[in-house]
Amino acid sequence: MARATAQAAVDTNLSHSKTLADLTDRRVWMLDVDDTMYPIDSGLHDRIKARICANANRTTAIRSQALPWIGADRDFKPEDLGVIFPNILGSFLQANPAGLEGYLNKVYGNDYTLIQPSPRLVQAFQSAQDKEVRVVFYTNGPSSPDPGKDYHTQKVLKRLGLSDTFNQYARQNVYDLIQSVQAGYGKPSEQGMDNALNTLRIDPAGALFFDDGVKNLKTAAARGMKTVWAWTSAKQPAPADEQLAQQIGAVRIYDIAEAVETLAALIP
Repeated sequence: MARATAQAAVDTNLSHSKTLADLTDRRVWMLDVDDTMYPIDSGLHDRIKARICANANRTTAIRSQALPWIGADRDFKPEDLGVIFPNILGSFLQANPAGLEGYLNKVYGNDYTLIQPSPRLVQAFQSAQDKEVRVVFYTNGPSSPDPGKDYHTQKVLKRLGLSDTFNQYARQNVYDLIQSVQAGYGKPSEQGMDNALNTLRIDPAGALFFDDGVKNLKTAAARGMKTVWAWTSAKQPAPADEQLAQQIGAVRIYDIAEAVETLAALIP
């Protein structure tokens, strides 16, 4: 995109783009995947969470763990997933690693047509990489390093329209849910962020972090990263989330393609 086009974006949405302009010194962009790379209102993530819970509730060996895992003998709900899903994956990795792929395919399903392809985002990432921005991912979803195997992260990126070349690059530049489970720490823990930064060899002082979860952004900010709050829903966020985002100086965006495009264009 030409510099003049970027300036037009600044003029039409002054406070938003002026704040984005303050982020152009960061040449490593770490992005969440779910509800960040695609709109929250697509419903994809909600369907996945519902399937994980439904599968857990009808699987006796998992449902029987409700009391030790969530402190109550009841069916699991989506708000329990931060506790139960790592435990489920940990059990697979320990006792049945060969069954993990089949389980992930079952609970993640095949609803990726809920995501609209985004040529604008594809071009924006290309423009950023042309300017030597390093794009990496830190996600609570699964990713596969194997070129012959696609997990959730690969399916999302492909549906958005990102090329096989980009997808292969992303396989080697992601810290995913499986790695978090293996290490014992995930979002929003500080140790989880440290593990991601160390694994991906990132200096937080030179990095920008995009996520829809403000608690994850708070962890990143505490490590010296600049933060972008990707609230991509038409619904109003919780007032407490808005307050926390303001406290940590997170830039709020509404459209990931627009934000990446503007940032890439503003980089000298």
